[in-house]
Amino acid sequence: MVAPGPCEVDPSQATSSQPASSKCDTKPTNEDPDDTYIVNPEPENEHLGLDEDEIFVEVGPKAAKKDADLDDDYFPGTDSESDTDHDEDGYNEDEESEEDEMVEDKVAPKFEDVIYDKDDPPMAVGTLYPNMHDFRVALSSHAIKHEFEYLIEKSGPGRCRAFCGARFEAANEGYMHLRWVTINPHLHTCKSSRRHGKVKGATKHWVVEKVKDWLVENNKLGPKELQRRIKEKYKVEVHYKRVYHGKEVALNQLYGNWQESFDNLYRFKAQIEQSSLGSLVVMDHHTINKKIRPYLSVDSTFLTGRFRGQLYIACAVNGHNWMYHVAIRVIDFETNENWIWFMKRLKEAIGTPPGLTFSIDCGIAVMEGVSKVFSDAEHRECMFHLVQNFKKRFRGKVFDDHLWASAYRWNSYMFEKHYKAMAQERPETAKWLQENHTKLWTRSQFSTLSKVDYVTNNLVESCNH
Repeated sequence: MVAPGPCEVDPSQATSSQPASSKCDTKPTNEDPDDTYIVNPEPENEHLGLDEDEIFVEVGPKAAKKDADLDDDYFPGTDSESDTDHDEDGYNEDEESEEDEMVEDKVAPKFEDVIYDKDDPPMAVGTLYPNMHDFRVALSSHAIKHEFEYLIEKSGPGRCRAFCGARFEAANEGYMHLRWVTINPHLHTCKSSRRHGKVKGATKHWVVEKVKDWLVENNKLGPKELQRRIKEKYKVEVHYKRVYHGKEVALNQLYGNWQESFDNLYRFKAQIEQSSLGSLVVMDHHTINKKIRPYLSVDSTFLTGRFRGQLYIACAVNGHNWMYHVAIRVIDFETNENWIWFMKRLKEAIGTPPGLTFSIDCGIAVMEGVSKVFSDAEHRECMFHLVQNFKKRFRGKVFDDHLWASAYRWNSYMFEKHYKAMAQERPETAKWLQENHTKLWTRSQFSTLSKVDYVTNNLVESCNH
């Protein structure tokens, strides 16, 4: 499962999920929670990813909705939509009568076509419009045509009331009729208003109706060209962003929504396999491309809702230093077998790109899963988890001064300098680190292929909360 990802923000202290079984277990102790011993001296160097929407755009064409798929209260808004009364099978909604089950004591009304000039719609008393949306667009066109502006006094699904010097009102004509009648008891005597700057009547929905026919002829027209055509024909200047968004809505109405179409790919695959026996349909995926750095931060978190369990997460980093969710899995509990299965599925999805790097905590299960499936990848260990375990066994100012410093050093000479300072103070610390923390935890030993230098697992820890 893939989802879009976040922006890098100021760091904060990571909070780890408890590993299943490990000799370097980070169980709670009796230490003071406010203990500041061996704190990170450079927290600004750490990175905490936060989830963010609308970064990656899903693609895939989608056919425009048929009449049967539209809402019950939907009515076509343009001539181009109104002309499509027949589908490919020759179905006509006016011809269905006896075969449909009718509601008791109610007869479906017969609608007559509402025809009016969409460039100069009438606002006389008794004028009918197909629906409230069309009335609002017609009111905008009427105001732009006659060079005045109006204010909306009341707007709802059943009534719309607007006024300037005159008053325009639309209301439902009758139950189940879905027709709207305009009421204009006052004569319109407003003087012409300016036609440059912001024109309130030129709304996004008004732009949609005006550019739709142009897009039917040429759907490659850009917002600049549409903006020029609107100014030339209607003598109003519409902001570029409003024209841009109006064009996007018009294209969605004409050709369907591309993002929603992506969700129908597997339905399309199933339909082909069902309708055309023997057909071979393959849904392929790409491995991590050049825009995603070959760095994966992996961890699990507990599910505390109605259904308990654990959630496995693997996050990557893209070229903007944003978090990118690569894979997730819901399980009952954490075991070596579950981690191995998760890593095998992950390998099928991303392959083994050059410089692939894993950042993990000190859990034995996740370490075994990564080691067995991605034996050639670089394995890094979260420095925060290492420090929490180190504090339980060793104390002293020398560790406060040199432990984090040794992790942040790029140069191997500077790393050895800090490391030897701790070993000279307490020789057993070096032996303990070599036996219990065998993965990479200092920048001086990191490979440069992944282009990521995080020494903690904060990237995925941010998903745990």
